[in-house]
Amino acid sequence: MKFLRALFNLDSFMSTLFVFLFLLIFPLLFSISFLVPFKNSLMDFQITDVNYQSLRVPEDVLADTNIVIINTTGFSNAELAELFVKLNESSPAVIGLDKILKAGYNDSSDIALAGELARTKNLVMTSKLFYNSVTKKYDSILYSDGLFRQYGKCGFSNIMLRGNVRFETVREFASHLEIGDSTYFSFAAMITMFFDKKSFEILKQRDNETELIDFRGKFDKYYYTEASSVIKDEVDINLFRGKVVLLSDANALDSNFIFEKKFYTPLNENTTGRAIPDMYDIEIQANIISMIIQKNYFNSISSVLAIIIAFIICYLNMQLYRFMENKIEKWYELLSLSSFVIESSLLLLIGYYVYHNYMFELKLSYVLFTLILSTMIFEAYTKSIKPLSVEFINKFFKR
Repeated sequence: MKFLRALFNLDSFMSTLFVFLFLLIFPLLFSISFLVPFKNSLMDFQITDVNYQSLRVPEDVLADTNIVIINTTGFSNAELAELFVKLNESSPAVIGLDKILKAGYNDSSDIALAGELARTKNLVMTSKLFYNSVTKKYDSILYSDGLFRQYGKCGFSNIMLRGNVRFETVREFASHLEIGDSTYFSFAAMITMFFDKKSFEILKQRDNETELIDFRGKFDKYYYTEASSVIKDEVDINLFRGKVVLLSDANALDSNFIFEKKFYTPLNENTTGRAIPDMYDIEIQANIISMIIQKNYFNSISSVLAIIIAFIICYLNMQLYRFMENKIEKWYELLSLSSFVIESSLLLLIGYYVYHNYMFELKLSYVLFTLILSTMIFEAYTKSIKPLSVEFINKFFKR
């Protein structure tokens, strides 16, 4: 009991509470329009992104030869029908069509495409989920027209992000979602079901709401070709045999990219002040499929446990600052700054090492933010908040 009494200090506890109170109201303080970009940058910050920027050597990451991406930008239904003729001849393991197909006025081309889709052994077609901002749930789904949809399985291809999808970094994906009484699987999960049933079952058994993406790389880590080259027999169709073939509007060779289909990822060369997204949605899907097949999953501690650990470390720091201020006051400024630098460096190194070598996320961002605030809040509490509170209480009770 004596040890516990010595360990607990009300001032240190209150200082810690004020740190977390500030973190709680931080988003509200920066909701003013001109501060929103700054808030978004901080909210989107993840220390583990350095794994891709500094620790991982791209040349050491092997290409996944199981996946082929075919660019179908600008292709009509008639041209898609021609493409499927070639692909069906090569017997791919599964074809993923990342396009919402609409029947037009040319019945012959639509019927031709529908006929080729019917011939396709394993076909996964994309669907889009729509989010209801009132109910805070996904409640509706967009599919291809029934003429085409009947010949394949569907999986939602939404890139699951919090907040503004155009300025957030993609780090995770949802393998499935519950809408009403039904379970809907993602585009990547459905493709994996056809290609590697065992890997799909492992994904299902994990039953996580979201999974961190193990990014292998961009187009250069997968086979890539143009649909026109396939139709013109400029590509050996044996390339597609037994492979995952992904069809999408994604031109790796054109600098005039489709902005709506590109996203920010941890592989972006600029971690701050970014203007140009770095990865097409189909590239992200390829990375997700690859990690599911290879079973390269990240694990992490829960957010609740991460917050508890952050609270404990923050409290211990407050105790340390109190000791330094009471016992070695003239060294306080130097030692408090030194302790922040040393602790932050150690935490970052531990976080990077565990994430990079063991694929485990410690969620140390919580701890890092508390360390940044702890010195300022401690001084504010001991020199302003506490004295003013005591003065107010004394005046109040004297009345």
